[in-house]
Order: sequence, then structure tokens, then C-alpha cells
Amino acid sequence: MNVVRRYLARHLQTILVVCMLFVLAVILYLYGSKTFLPGLSAAEVQSINQSTQWSDIVKNPLWLPLKLVYLLLHTFQIQAEAFRYISGFLAMLSVAAFYSIAKRWYTPRVSALATILFGTSAITITLARVATPIILLYSWLWCIALVAWFRTTHKTRLAPVILLFFSSFMLYSPGFAWFVVVLGAWFSKDIPQLFKHMKKSWIIAGGVIGLLLATPLVLAFIQDPKLLRTWLLIPQTLDVRASILYIKDLPAAFFYRSDSIPSYNLGRLPLLDALSGTLLLIGLYAYRTKISLHRTVIYIISFLLSCILASINRNQIYLVFCLPFIYLLISEGIGYLLAQWNSVFPRNPIARFVGALFITIAVMVGSWYHIQRYFLAWINTPETKSIYSKRIN
Repeated sequence: MNVVRRYLARHLQTILVVCMLFVLAVILYLYGSKTFLPGLSAAEVQSINQSTQWSDIVKNPLWLPLKLVYLLLHTFQIQAEAFRYISGFLAMLSVAAFYSIAKRWYTPRVSALATILFGTSAITITLARVATPIILLYSWLWCIALVAWFRTTHKTRLAPVILLFFSSFMLYSPGFAWFVVVLGAWFSKDIPQLFKHMKKSWIIAGGVIGLLLATPLVLAFIQDPKLLRTWLLIPQTLDVRASILYIKDLPAAFFYRSDSIPSYNLGRLPLLDALSGTLLLIGLYAYRTKISLHRTVIYIISFLLSCILASINRNQIYLVFCLPFIYLLISEGIGYLLAQWNSVFPRNPIARFVGALFITIAVMVGSWYHIQRYFLAWINTPETKSIYSKRIN
């Protein structure tokens, strides 16, 4: 009993934050997923139809983790709209991964506020409530969280197996390989240190399991070489000049105006609101003293690869790859503002509380804007109702 009390005393704040975020995520990502939209979109119908036969999955195993779950639901004749719950659970996993990373680098308050902003962003809510595999673009975030856990865990036997097992499954997500290869090459000298204290037998076991899991993907590439380009997110016809010209529109997608993607976004609204955009700029300013940190490379690579993939495909949905890391920089902005305020009032608890309260209220207002943007605006537009009007035959 004393052990439980000591654990609660040490981790009570974290437990309360996690419980609060979990309840909020259930409401935002799962409640009314089957009923708020009049039907399914063409992308949802295609995703579900490609997952109803094992032979179809073998021919095209891309997005395999999600397809296997869809196949299981189809086997038990679950209503098609209920497939959206899977995206909701994956979004909850993404929010948990984001928080686990943020709390390693920032205070619990800053981590919680940034997680709320990320979890309530309109694009996250939308991806969580549609039955498409786009939510797996956040899987890159899960991998970073897993590596961070891997570096500090004492479970030296299971850690390599879990890491390699998870990474092999995530390789079925198009675009994921670019991040693994680029970051793996950059941190090639640091990777052996991760496995330094691991038993070789468990490392070999993890590697064998990983290779076995990746085998269907390799076989599919041999049968259909065009699938390799899809996996790498390289379009079948690549217009280099148009892609270069398209890059200039990408910064505006975060702050000013995005492309029209009515199946995922309201009109041409940017990915970030005014508050998040301001906090991002402040975070970039504050981060100038931390350029030498390892995480800087992760930020830069995720942003550059996201922009490259979005430009060659001329589809800004691929900016979702770097969105979690944009919000981690927003965490930097929140932490910087609180630190500057507290430096002015280092010994005044009331003033420090007022500063934290103002930041919290601002975050809540920003979150409420995104919630209304989805639940009141986006789902009620004629374009959305027209897109989400199909049924599974």
C-alpha cells in the first residue's frame, strides 16, 4: 500500500493530465463518428473495399496494419461507419506519443498545453474521425516516442523486439521509409549505442521477426514494381518544374491559406490558427539557443521531407508528416513565454499563477476554435455533405 502511495505522490500530476487528455480524446475522436457525417467518402469506400479480401491485401499490402483490422471488422460484418473508430484509437495513440515526447523535454504544464493544442487541432480531429489510412502518417511520431523509451527503459530483453517489430509494421505506411533511411544515416554512429546493453540473442530475435514481417511487402514489390513508387510516395509521372514551383505555396499552408482539400479541411483555412502560428514563431526564436540538440535534426528532416513529398505529389495532406513536430516547437514557444514571465516575477506566486492562467486560457480559446471549426463548420458545409454521402454496396 505504501508503494502505491509513493507512486501516486510522485506521478499524481502526470496521472491527472493523462486521464484528462484521455477523456477529451474519447469525446473528440470517437463520439458520434458513425452519425455526424451523412455517409462515407470515396476514399473511405476505397480503403474499406481494398481490405475485405485477403487476396487483395496480399497484392497491395500498403497500410497493412490498418487493412488487417479492417479485414477483421469486415469478417464480423461490422457496420462500415464503425471503421472510423480505428482511426480514433490511432489518433489517441498519436496524442499519447506526443505527450510522452513533450514531457521529456518540457515541464508537465507546457507538455499538457501543447498536447491539448495538437490533439484538438482541426486536422487531427478530422483524421481521427474518417476511415482512411491517412492517420498513419502520424506513425512517424510513434516511432520517435518508442526510440525515446528505448533509450531509457530497463526492459533490455523486450525493447529491441518491440522496436524492430513496430518499425517493421510501420514500414507498410507509404513515406515512412524516407524518414527511417535519412535519420538512420544521420545518426548511424549513435544507433549501436542503443543496442549496446542488449543481449545479442534478443537483438537477433527482433531482427528475424522484423524481416519476416517485412517479407510480404518485398514480395508485393516483386509482383508489382509500380507499387514501390506508391510506397515511396513518388508519383508515376513526376513534373520536377511544377514541384519546385509548388514549394512556395507550402509555408502559407501553415499560416495563411492552404489548398482546397474539402475531404479533410474547411475551405482553404491554414493548418494552424493565429495563436498556434504566433507560438510557433516564438518557439523558433527561443530555439535558437538549442540548435545543437539531436532533436533539431529530427525537426529539420521531418519538415524538409514533408515539404518534398507534398510538393512532388502536389498534395498538402503530406504536411501532416511534420505537424506533430511543428506542435513540439509550439511547446517551445509556450515554455519560453512562461519562463520570460516568471523571470519578471521570480518570487511572486500570484503573478506566476496569473501568467500561467493567461497562457492556459489562450490555449483553451485556440482549442475551442478548432473544435468549432470541425463540429460546427466543416461537417455542415455542402461540400463535406456531398463528399461524405456514399455507401458500401
